[in-house]
Amino acid sequence: MFDPLLISTIVLFTAIVIDLIIGEYPTRLHPTVWIGKIIGFFKPRLKDSSSKREYIKGTIFALMLVVISFIITHYILVLASLLDMLIATALAVLILKSTFAIRSMEEHAKAVIDAIFIENDIITARQRLARIVGRDTSNLDYEHILSAVVESIGESIVDGINSPYSTMPFMVFH
Repeated sequence: MFDPLLISTIVLFTAIVIDLIIGEYPTRLHPTVWIGKIIGFFKPRLKDSSSKREYIKGTIFALMLVVISFIITHYILVLASLLDMLIATALAVLILKSTFAIRSMEEHAKAVIDAIFIENDIITARQRLARIVGRDTSNLDYEHILSAVVESIGESIVDGINSPYSTMPFMVFH
């Protein structure tokens, strides 16, 4: 019939190729942006005078968001696979591609590296680095800037490629 490992491999490599060629989806079509809007809507509603209650509400919200996103994605792929495996595979590619941004990370990392090695401008390098890391970059020297770029790329590979792909085969291709 079909080989789940082969289909999963096709999904992964096709999603990577699409990302490398076209980059990010337009904002209005990007599921990550949609989830960000959902978080933005609920965040003020989760505020509480008790930090403990706020933590519990935030944790429950985060877990529900992950579970609901998984369930919706799972059933979209299952229903598509009932119609046609090619349609399910194509949808899996589009969904998986939305979970990572290899080209975007490369562009951001290259901009930081260019600021250091081509422009010799540490201030610009710090500003560009701040777009891809969550730490204060205002006092970093060249070595720490480069280290942060490498760390950010490594973290993005784990968070944005390995983790999403590791669940994809189990969502429909089993």
